[in-house]
Amino acid sequence: MNWLRPTLPEFLTERNKIPAAIVWVLVAAIMYGITNRYPLHAPQMLPMSWVDEVVPFMPHTVWIYWSNYLIFAVAYLTAKDLGNLSRYFYASIAMQIITCVFFLLWPTTFPRSLFPIGTELDAPTLWIFNALRHQDTPNNCFPSQHVASVVLTSFIFLHEQIEKFPFFFAWALLISISTVTTKQHYAADVWSGFLVAFISYLVFFHWVRYRPMRGLEIQGARIGQVASN
Repeated sequence: MNWLRPTLPEFLTERNKIPAAIVWVLVAAIMYGITNRYPLHAPQMLPMSWVDEVVPFMPHTVWIYWSNYLIFAVAYLTAKDLGNLSRYFYASIAMQIITCVFFLLWPTTFPRSLFPIGTELDAPTLWIFNALRHQDTPNNCFPSQHVASVVLTSFIFLHEQIEKFPFFFAWALLISISTVTTKQHYAADVWSGFLVAFISYLVFFHWVRYRPMRGLEIQGARIGQVASN
């Protein structure tokens, strides 16, 4: 049954690692922005679960919410295994496609109007929360791409520097909880985001096979020849 398993190149190198990340961030932002503002159907609200009802609105957790950009950068830059990062790259693309398909075909929205920010917050928190709600419409709820992306990022360290995994997973968990405390997402969006991250991880870390890029194979052979001489 090996013929059913696709083989992909481990394309990341020290030279293209940063440019590839920059290009992907731009592409992902465009994909999210289009689905966020131009859904194919009118977005629908989901029923509030008991978790949504019980968890209070905690505006200051917006700082944890925004730390998703930091966890991406720290994890990507501190990971050392380029083959591992190539797998993460493919899994991230799959995660982005899965969530955006949901956003297009089954758009959902959150009733933010029930949770006004208020003016009693300190100026920095008020500014960053207003910026969040201004640039991100209440759409693109289910499944949470915010959750899926940070959980998937923590899985990098299941395959290298394993001692870092508890820290990154705990960080991802806090960010996931903050999507509910900032009233950006339903609780259902959180568990579905975890599911998307786990599926993407299983497929691209454990099912798909990989091969080195041809140029890297040649370079490796040359290094081997030099060492043997």
